[in-house]
Amino acid sequence: MARKVQFGLDPVVRLSTATLLYLAALVGFACGTEVGEPPPIVLISVDTLRADHLPAYGYGAGETPAIDALAADSLLFERAFSPSPLTLPAHSSMLTGLQPPEHGVRNNLGYRLDADRHPTLPRALGGLGYATAAAVSTFVLRRETGLAAGFDLYEDGIEYRAGAGSAGFQRSGADTLAAILPWLRERSTGPFFLFFHIYEPHTPYQPPEDLAGTFSLAYDGEVAAADRVVGELLAALRALGRYDESVIVLTSDHGEGLGDHGEDEHGVFLYREALEVPLLLKLPAGRLAGTRVAAAAQLADLFPTLIELAGGKPGETVGRSLLGLAEGRSEQRFLYSETFFPRFYFGWSELRSLSDGRYQYIESPEPELFDLDRDPAQRVNLVDREPRRAAELRRRLAQVDQRPSPPEATDAETWRRLAALGYIGHGQSTATGPAPAPRSQVHLLADLKSALRLALEDDHGGAVRALTAILRANPAMLSAWEQLARSNERLGRSREALAAYERAIELAA
Repeated sequence: MARKVQFGLDPVVRLSTATLLYLAALVGFACGTEVGEPPPIVLISVDTLRADHLPAYGYGAGETPAIDALAADSLLFERAFSPSPLTLPAHSSMLTGLQPPEHGVRNNLGYRLDADRHPTLPRALGGLGYATAAAVSTFVLRRETGLAAGFDLYEDGIEYRAGAGSAGFQRSGADTLAAILPWLRERSTGPFFLFFHIYEPHTPYQPPEDLAGTFSLAYDGEVAAADRVVGELLAALRALGRYDESVIVLTSDHGEGLGDHGEDEHGVFLYREALEVPLLLKLPAGRLAGTRVAAAAQLADLFPTLIELAGGKPGETVGRSLLGLAEGRSEQRFLYSETFFPRFYFGWSELRSLSDGRYQYIESPEPELFDLDRDPAQRVNLVDREPRRAAELRRRLAQVDQRPSPPEATDAETWRRLAALGYIGHGQSTATGPAPAPRSQVHLLADLKSALRLALEDDHGGAVRALTAILRANPAMLSAWEQLARSNERLGRSREALAAYERAIELAA
């Protein structure tokens, strides 16, 4: 029987008796193990990985032999969506089965997952007798975010490197794997859950030397580097003799803009390149290997799927069983996504989105509607051509809580580390009210990046001139005010620095 969740949008699907029997065989007799013995579970998150940059999804310019081999052993979900183009909110959804308005994590900074209020995968699986561990590759997923709750081991020992920009608060996937391998090698028997996160292909795109000249896009070189790490992890599972019996998921938290709609990276927009992620589900004993599933999936589906495969009851979640989707038991569903990143840092409007799998509606001061089947590149806005469809999706979207709690102040030590690393955007604006649509302002991102690059190169005079021009056009851009204050301070212009700091404080108040 279906039950409505708090969103009022997406019913929870209960598995049929036949499906439960199927799952029992899947994790028992089919694996050659005792009935009821739960399978090992490995959740691999490859940060910032666009689905359409994998050969398994039809991409012709990449090389990912390990992921290709895993895809051949897996169900492949052709269209899977993230709830956010940001790392912490998306991973919070993976581990809870909830969307950002429910679990409350709306940005990478200023928010913390409260695992005491929401069931999480490690706690639920730990209660089913699983040993649990996580290994992460970025400061954004450090234990203080709340993600560590419920894990027996949370490996986030990243060496912070001052002066390295964004590269200074991440570690290579190879280093993360080396850190968790001793724990994994002790799991030759018994159920275990491993959450393994690698940061390639996140910026900066710096593939290994032997891959750097192989691809026309450095991003694809980073994807190939990530594939190597995935291959090494899968080889370790095979060496333990546990690959065949394991449930393995490979996915990503979000994609990457790569300039498709004017955004090079991610966080600002909710187009497919930022939200559509790969989703592979390998079942024990090769069950359903090679199956491609057209029904739309979302990251929140991982929680109920993995709990069910472990023999537990997921309770009430936004997510659905991926096996149910694969079996064709899909009712009408609506997939939610959001980003408050443009509001917090640039003074632009937040964006919220709802998709029924084919059509995507993006709410903003300049609303958009796209037919994802006929217009996968999202070039033709159908809001005026199909007003009824847009109105229906807008009505449903209005049912979702759109009022995030204000971001909490971040402790001084975290800010000190981020400042030492050259991290931009320390404060977050709490301003509300009308704001311009990001797509009308996105051209300023390139100008801001150029100004910040000047500051990183100690050309603070050039940075001040560039930032002043940006702020004339966009006076609510908090990130620009912050850097303007710092650059003026470096130039010894105390009065100008103080005025810029005061304006930044006003925006962040």
